[in-house]
Amino acid sequence: VVRAAIDISYLLLFAHVLLWCPPDLWCSPAESVFYSWTATNALEEYLQYLSAGSLKEHLRGFWNVVDALKYALLLFAVAAHAIALALWLFPLVPRAMLYATLANGRISLSLGALVACLRSLFAMLAYQQSFGVLFISCFRIMADIKRFMVMLTIVMLAFAIAFSVLLP
Repeated sequence: VVRAAIDISYLLLFAHVLLWCPPDLWCSPAESVFYSWTATNALEEYLQYLSAGSLKEHLRGFWNVVDALKYALLLFAVAAHAIALALWLFPLVPRAMLYATLANGRISLSLGALVACLRSLFAMLAYQQSFGVLFISCFRIMADIKRFMVMLTIVMLAFAIAFSVLLP
């Protein structure tokens, strides 16, 4: 319960940073707290990697791969922010380049938010026993829909070919 509350508060802070903190050269206090919290989470992940022994061993777990993707996206966002700040120091660099770098950082930050939200959602739902049956049935329904769409495509293609021959 405590872990879920911490994950939800992290996601709320993430949403606050994305929605209400404008992309600016200087970090707002909320962004600073968010980046610090992300750095501590990344450090915790790094310590798990060290205890696993090797990177290959560590990345065998699916959640570790998802976490690595999330931290890579967030690291790219921080690097883009730092590059934009460095570009600001040089007056000869066009401002359009600076704002494009900030925009790329925000895109990376939003993709990281997507990965973080999906990771937290599936991690929280994995602990609920009643959702296991729901996941299995949803995946089976998706497989049936995929088979039906393939059959429908073949039938539609056959009718299209047949009617195109009949038309003068």
